[in-house]
Amino acid sequence: MEIVGSLWGTLEAIEPGRLIDISPTGVLIASPFALVPDSTQFVRLMLGGEEITLDTRVRHSRVAVRGPDLPPEYLVGLEFVSVPVALAWCTFRLYVASGFSRAPGA
Repeated sequence: MEIVGSLWGTLEAIEPGRLIDISPTGVLIASPFALVPDSTQFVRLMLGGEEITLDTRVRHSRVAVRGPDLPPEYLVGLEFVSVPVALAWCTFRLYVASGFSRAPGA
């Protein structure tokens, strides 16, 4: 039997990432893998001891500058596609409290 054409499927890889920045509209994470721009990803965050799963869209993925003896790492910008109200309120408070409320580049 021969299959010709595209086959669609789903792949799940669970790999922890390091949170670099968070805002009311998304997160910047450090990941051991590059992610494809415009792809959708499910992200799990621990918030107040409770796990929240979010639907996100990859906006950019670039290689982080690291030392020559360190494994590669990627900075990945994820935009929240839909945000639970509790998370929106918590990220807004964190955003303002941490000083990230200034304009980009300021």
